[in-house]
Amino acid sequence: MLIRELGTLLTGYWDADFVGSISEATGSVSSWRDLVAGYNTSQATALSQPGYSPSAFNGRPCLTFDGTNHFLNLASVPFPTGAAACEIWALVDQEALAADATGRRIFSYGGTSANNSRWIARAVSGGVNRGGTGGGSGAAQANVNGTIVDFSGRHVVRGTFDGALIGVSVDGNALATTALVPATSTTRTRIGAATPNTATNFFQGKIAAVAVTPLLTAEQESSMRAFLSARI
Repeated sequence: MLIRELGTLLTGYWDADFVGSISEATGSVSSWRDLVAGYNTSQATALSQPGYSPSAFNGRPCLTFDGTNHFLNLASVPFPTGAAACEIWALVDQEALAADATGRRIFSYGGTSANNSRWIARAVSGGVNRGGTGGGSGAAQANVNGTIVDFSGRHVVRGTFDGALIGVSVDGNALATTALVPATSTTRTRIGAATPNTATNFFQGKIAAVAVTPLLTAEQESSMRAFLSARI
């Protein structure tokens, strides 16, 4: 169990395996609570509620996002902001086709634009689906995409923010990095969409788990990846 292995290192952790953290009716999810401090990402609008399946993620539970209007929202940012360091992890089944060039956010938090938020996402580069990380410096944004793994289907994606570089790794492959000193604001947190006042960049696929941590050691990174990858 991830909480037992990483303990206080976890600053946010949503996991669909913990069905008691999900509020749903007839397969529509109105809220998903994190397991660290009860941060409650929610959606009151029925058409924007993600779906829920007890078995669609390789026989395990997950939330399903349609790529059109599904997302969950938390009207605060209880995670590292400014240039403070963190990692964002997700276990997903990415279903958008590479012909769709829209950037699709798995998890994002910060202000109301790309210039003052940070995220992990699905991107398209060279006609191939890729895992991606992005963030804003306050004046501009930077993005980095993986180059090794086709980010279609079930994967573990890791985004890193160390205060000077942002990085992305899929399934434990080497980090791809680019320079960024983040200026992450404090407006909101979202699962399945970007953070503008009107949500955009909707994720298409299944999300089984999301975690926010400090920067991890190699041993901690290996433990986190093994725990999540066991469901693939």
